[in-house]
Amino acid sequence: MWNAKSLAAACTISRTEFLQNVCGMRSGNFEHHKSIPNLVDKSLEQSAQEAGMELDELKQFIEKCRVKLFEVREKRMHPHKDDKILTAWNGLMIAALARGSVVLGDGKYAEAAARAVEFVKNKLLREDGRLLARYRDGESAFLGYLDDYAFLIWGLLELYEATFETDYLMYAMNLQEQQFTLFWDKEDGGFYFYGSDAEQLLTRPKELYDGAIPSGNSVAAMNLVRLARLTGNDDIIRLASEQVSAFAGDVALYPQVHAHFMMAVQFLFGPTQEIVIVAPNRAAAQEMVQEVRKHFMPNAVVSLVTDETREKFLLLAPMLTDKTAQDGKATVYVCENFACQAPVTTVEELRQRLT
Repeated sequence: MWNAKSLAAACTISRTEFLQNVCGMRSGNFEHHKSIPNLVDKSLEQSAQEAGMELDELKQFIEKCRVKLFEVREKRMHPHKDDKILTAWNGLMIAALARGSVVLGDGKYAEAAARAVEFVKNKLLREDGRLLARYRDGESAFLGYLDDYAFLIWGLLELYEATFETDYLMYAMNLQEQQFTLFWDKEDGGFYFYGSDAEQLLTRPKELYDGAIPSGNSVAAMNLVRLARLTGNDDIIRLASEQVSAFAGDVALYPQVHAHFMMAVQFLFGPTQEIVIVAPNRAAAQEMVQEVRKHFMPNAVVSLVTDETREKFLLLAPMLTDKTAQDGKATVYVCENFACQAPVTTVEELRQRLT
């Protein structure tokens, strides 16, 4: 065991002692028996106590060793850095941040997601609105693939339910129309991986396997179901059914590797809820929104219609024309498969409907 006296000759203790006591490294489990530093199981306070040091002494010691290590490392070639920005991965991030904002009740995550959407719109859209796949060093390039469209639409749908900004829903619809035009297989259904305007290779594959990330077709299926439930659009409802039917045989053979697709199937055929909140303004709807968010409802969609957004929202969902605020109060319509119960105007009534 080394102690405070070692500071007199900082970094002269044995390599093994330093690695074991401070960096948490033990026997190797990587290439050529090398290890990765692991500080999970021990704090600096514990290391200082075991070494008989004050915490500040240990920090000074580690900093001196770090500087020496950095000087040696600077003499070697730097590793390459992957700093490209991908539309698809940003779509996944936007979806996660927006969902996190709802679950945690923290608006900063939705704000971060909104900034990412603005970046994509400013940097990864061609002048004609065609989505691109990659941005780096001021250059946007490569026609967007199915994953770029599907994942970004997913993010926009999550962000709509986090903020109820109708523009996100309209943008999702716009991208969904593009996706259908560019990627849809008109003969057998399903979406190809690359668009009809891209270089035509020997084959046009369709990816379905849900691995480390879900496939574009699985996410597209879920997006279509959610858009259908939010808008009541018969064309989208039909397309969602065709998307699921196109891959039903493959998924049935091995459902375990199509987890995201199976969620879309459950959403399409299982009992679902469409929750519509109508209010004069956002402030009046806040209590109702908070009550809805207290309930775990994976197969539900939530929309908010205010006097300000009503005209724009009805362009997307004409079926909501008869959904109005009762006596100027925030009013909630809880529907199942588009069959709605009587509207409620108090939080207590809403809570009973949702439990």
